[in-house]
Amino acid sequence: MQLIELLARLSKLTITPSEKKKLEKQLPEIIEYISQVKTLDTSDLTPTYHTNIKETVLREDKQEANRILKKSDILKNAKRTQDTYFVVDAVL
Repeated sequence: MQLIELLARLSKLTITPSEKKKLEKQLPEIIEYISQVKTLDTSDLTPTYHTNIKETVLREDKQEANRILKKSDILKNAKRTQDTYFVVDAVL
């Protein structure tokens, strides 16, 4: 099996014969371009294990008195209620 066919199968890609021919020409150029990374001096760079930030961006969970709503205010625009609950149609 040729390399292009193997890569396409591993990538779960379907390629046409014309795409295969084009990729056979481009693959050595792509590999050469990527191999240039080996020539870069990365000795002063810190390794990256993940791209997530290291600190949390969440705020402290605290209750603000001026943002507390009364149940009656919350329910007053509801189409249907029962006691202190919203009543909605069943979703199947």
